[in-house]
Amino acid sequence: MNAYRKILPAVYNQCGVDDRYYDHEKFMLCWNVKIHKNFSFEEVFKKMCTPEFEFINEAEALTIIPSMRKLESEWGVVDRYEQAIENMQNCFLSEDTYNFVSPDMEKKYSVTYPNKGADCKWGFMGRSGGWLVLREFMGCPISQAHVSEWRSGDPAMYLVDNWRLPYLLAMMEEVTATVEHRHDELLYQLAFQMRYNMTNVIPE
Repeated sequence: MNAYRKILPAVYNQCGVDDRYYDHEKFMLCWNVKIHKNFSFEEVFKKMCTPEFEFINEAEALTIIPSMRKLESEWGVVDRYEQAIENMQNCFLSEDTYNFVSPDMEKKYSVTYPNKGADCKWGFMGRSGGWLVLREFMGCPISQAHVSEWRSGDPAMYLVDNWRLPYLLAMMEEVTATVEHRHDELLYQLAFQMRYNMTNVIPE
């Protein structure tokens, strides 16, 4: 366990994790999930025209779109980004996906996650919900009140002194990889909206 305690600060920095203050409370594990990219109609359409959305290519998609001109003109009217980002946030808040890590991550840290996962409690902070926060992990709250001197080489608190630490390290790396690919997920969510709304377009 001492070895894991020594690498905690390195993993913390490597993962780009930050601490943030909200409502007079300091949260120790926060990821910046702000969206910095605007996808064009053409980019979303190209993403949609793939086997992920049951199309072989763009030509096949065009055969079932009532009006391409109408689809393009209506695409920018509705705030598609708001719905897409809400869907992405719900993946953390209401699904079990982010209670687990990949088999490769389990192997790296020599852990096996419980069948029901790690029982993580996630949240979003900031005016635009731009920070993903891990509030609780395997029954342990993660805040300044429970983890002191997180970035020091000797975080002598019960959370990092017991068996939970390697599980936490694996989760930190797993979530970081997900966050780094958030714009790919955003494009997928936008393409999903286009795919299942496009047949409702009324021809001009």
